[in-house]
Amino acid sequence: MIALRQWWRQRLWKSVHGRLTLLVAAVTVPAFILASVLVAIAFSNEKTSVSNHLLGTTRACTALLDSYVDQRLLLLRSLASSVFLANDDLPGFANRAKAALTDANFADHRLAVFDAAGASLIAANASAVRPNLPAEALRDLQAGKEFVSNYGVALDGHSAEIFVASPVFRDGKLKYVLLLSFDPKVFVNITNIPGLAPNAIVGVFDRNKVLLTRSQRAQEFVGKQASPEFVASSKGQSSGVVPSRTLENIPVISGFQVSDKTGWGVVIGAPKAELYASGIRLIIAAVAAAVVLAITAIIMASWIGRAVVRNVDGLVRDVESVGRGEIPEGRLGGLVETDFVARAVRTNAQRLHERDLQNAALYKLVARVNQAPDVSEVYAAALESFCLSQHTARAAILIIDPAGRMKFVAAQGISETYRATVEGHSPWAIDATRFDTVAIENTATAPLTPEILQALEAEHIRSLVFIPLTYENSLLGKCMVYYDEPRTFSAAAHESALAMASQVAFAITRQRAADALESLVAERTVSLQSAIAQMQEFSYSVSHDLRAPVRAMCSYASIVMEDYREQLPEEGVQLLQRVVQSGLRMDQLIRDLLTYGRVSQAEMRLEPVDLESLIREVITQHPEMQPGRASIEIQTAIPRVIAHVPSLTQAVSNLIANAVKFVRAGESPRVVIRASMGDGNARIVFEDNGIGIAPEHQERIFAPFERLNSTGYEGTGIGLAIVRKAVERMHGRAGVDSNGRQGSAFWIELPLA
Repeated sequence: MIALRQWWRQRLWKSVHGRLTLLVAAVTVPAFILASVLVAIAFSNEKTSVSNHLLGTTRACTALLDSYVDQRLLLLRSLASSVFLANDDLPGFANRAKAALTDANFADHRLAVFDAAGASLIAANASAVRPNLPAEALRDLQAGKEFVSNYGVALDGHSAEIFVASPVFRDGKLKYVLLLSFDPKVFVNITNIPGLAPNAIVGVFDRNKVLLTRSQRAQEFVGKQASPEFVASSKGQSSGVVPSRTLENIPVISGFQVSDKTGWGVVIGAPKAELYASGIRLIIAAVAAAVVLAITAIIMASWIGRAVVRNVDGLVRDVESVGRGEIPEGRLGGLVETDFVARAVRTNAQRLHERDLQNAALYKLVARVNQAPDVSEVYAAALESFCLSQHTARAAILIIDPAGRMKFVAAQGISETYRATVEGHSPWAIDATRFDTVAIENTATAPLTPEILQALEAEHIRSLVFIPLTYENSLLGKCMVYYDEPRTFSAAAHESALAMASQVAFAITRQRAADALESLVAERTVSLQSAIAQMQEFSYSVSHDLRAPVRAMCSYASIVMEDYREQLPEEGVQLLQRVVQSGLRMDQLIRDLLTYGRVSQAEMRLEPVDLESLIREVITQHPEMQPGRASIEIQTAIPRVIAHVPSLTQAVSNLIANAVKFVRAGESPRVVIRASMGDGNARIVFEDNGIGIAPEHQERIFAPFERLNSTGYEGTGIGLAIVRKAVERMHGRAGVDSNGRQGSAFWIELPLA
């Protein structure tokens, strides 16, 4: 003990070497302890940062997922306002929808229209669509909600499909359902996230936790439910970081976020092995550094830890800004890795914002094209959309006039002097077969004429773009976009400009077609009115010219019979009687033909009519319909109908007259008149006890000059033709029911008043 105390005093405490050893020991031991503590803290901070990073990234991806879905719902809302749909023109709406689906964003998308019961009506761009909507979707749509489906299998039985649906209401009731289906592969860009661990797995899942897309082995696992561990640990949560396993049975730390809008979500799984390996390497490095330079290790660990946390927190704030639809500031923290991610987040946020502006401008223009009654309103909306999407204040639209020159029809931000100078200029030949966009990024180096260059300089235009307006490979005009500074025309800007130009070209073509159709209709209407007037004039002239000799023939024959009857043989008297009868029948036939022509061509003013009073008046005016000669009973109340009084009087008179006339010899005519109502119409039945009409002749008798009984019964064969023509022109129907043996029931149907 005394020897040890002497060694302590002489070798360690009193010697410089010993004190240095004690100093090293005094520093190294706490350094080891402190290093261990700092390593543990750093590992915990890194784990927290990774968790925050996972949460922030999943929120941003979920926001991007929502924007994909919103973009498709926005298309359905835009199409829901189509004038074709408002007019129930489904083929026209299908063509309109096809044009909208030509946008690259909607490639391989399929649009269909369903009725309020969920049955398929028409497919815009697919050979087959689902026959009806799922009950869950129909329930939400009838409640006025838009619907986003879970994962499903397409009609071909092997490819994946999801769909979004939007209701179309009319008068407060569901009229149509617009359904846009597509392959979940459109979400593959969401899984390509820079800055994640090399083996991290990103997936998008639906409300049933079924995978819609996956960054790794997508073909194998898409359509399957996520691992049971993840499903159980994430149950009832909208976001979080939980330990779980992948479908490959790899232990991971999973960060997930579920969308409030769709119920879909994004999950990012970082392998635990990589996270733990990083921690172990950090401990070894920290211990080794503590042995050599403990103090330096402490300072560096503290500095690095603060830098990492600060930069990761900055990234989380940037990603959350993207999730809110804002462009992050993109502040750089000094670390290459986190600065790279920050730049990538900001760049993608700017691209998303730019695409949103372009899509909003396009959808606004599409809505205006569908609603504008005149193409000039489309020009104004197009200029506004071009300026908004291209970030400029100057644009113009020029149309080729009949002389083949480009003429300004709308402009914004350019002077009259400039218009007069460049009007007529075109970078394309009018008879060319290909018309590509021409972008001049810098007018100072452009191969233009001195006159145009001088006009551009005077207008302070440094860059411009010529966008062709074409329809079916024909040049209609051009859209011009002007910039105050030299500018590169990006592919996204080009795509957006072409989409808007196609809408302008469609509006121009539609207006021209409408003008041509209106002119043709007006021309043919005038021609038809002239022909009808000539026909009426001819009919009255012919009837007068025909009836005059017929009346003269009957008069002369009657005079001969009266004055010379005693001098004529009996056969001569009979022949003269036949002449008179034939003449009277001819005169009646001419009058019936005139009535038929008048019913067929006369302008009808439809109005409410008291049909029961009209029937009683007709009966009163005809002697053969009076009691003693015929029994006519109105069995039920006859409702008021919408009709043309003269035409309805003629039809009722003909029907009752036929019912009284066509009875067997020795029988007294009996007619029963009754009415029934249904579907907004009144059916009036005239039932008789006549000779009946065989079923095979029941349509034939309504044709002109058709008579089934030419002997024993007078008539011209045109009375029932007049009935049907008059009723049809009053938006009704006429027919007959009979077994062909006993009696007939003639009926007419007219709208109720």
